[in-house]
Amino acid sequence: MNSTKELQTVILNIYKEFQRVCDKNNLKYYALFGTCIGAVRHHGFIPWDDDLDVAMPLEDYMRFRELAPLELNEPYAVYGTENKHWEGPCIKVHNKNTTFLEAHMENYPDRYVGVFIDIFPLCGMAKTRLSQKIESYFCDLAQTLNIRQRRSFAAEDSLIKKLFWIINLPVKLFAPYYFYTDMIEAHFKKRSFDNSDRVICLGSASIKWAHKGANKHSMFSYEDFKSTISIPFEDGTIPVMCGYDRYLSTVYGDYMTPPPAEERVAKHAAEIIDLNKPCAEYRIERFGK
Repeated sequence: MNSTKELQTVILNIYKEFQRVCDKNNLKYYALFGTCIGAVRHHGFIPWDDDLDVAMPLEDYMRFRELAPLELNEPYAVYGTENKHWEGPCIKVHNKNTTFLEAHMENYPDRYVGVFIDIFPLCGMAKTRLSQKIESYFCDLAQTLNIRQRRSFAAEDSLIKKLFWIINLPVKLFAPYYFYTDMIEAHFKKRSFDNSDRVICLGSASIKWAHKGANKHSMFSYEDFKSTISIPFEDGTIPVMCGYDRYLSTVYGDYMTPPPAEERVAKHAAEIIDLNKPCAEYRIERFGK
């Protein structure tokens, strides 16, 4: 049985490899979500956390994705939207010599991955508030349809999800499964991140189509992301956005006060966590390939 601390050590080593590639190529990134809280509040991981999240401006994100196959050292690799059952739009850097299989993914060969960090793209938004609101709903709808594109009808667990699956059937039948993720990227890559007033985080678990208050957790002021501050993180450092206090207060409220003891649990429901056995071996054992 692996301890949380052992898991965090593996995650930290993945981050250090990601950090090496980014620093070498002058790519900007920021600690995000609970990783940002951990950096500010604990100078490391939140003690019960089981992952590490970073965000990159879209241009840097796309550049990293391009460089990663050439520059990441073994056993590290990128996992992303080219895998049919990965619902993105974001990527992971994972350690292929380990296994982190999330619950209910055991029937999908392409979801057998190693322990990972998540990398989210940050995109510049349109200028007016109305346009930003429309753009936010466009992202949420496209992501909802992207998930329907990659799931079977039987996997949908509500009437509204089944309805979206049916509406999306023509795209599912005739378009590639990365149709929506490519469409979202194509929309945003024509706009400069550094010339935007507001930015949006794509792939965030907080983005739900037509969910009241979703913008609060996915759209932020560019001023808070225009530069980074390097702060201690475990035995090294990690950059956070210059406006980390406003960012964290917007998403979490009083982020410096830890939650009640009963809420101090890992956020991923894992079927298998194995720090010593490659994910490919589990996949071969189950599927023969």
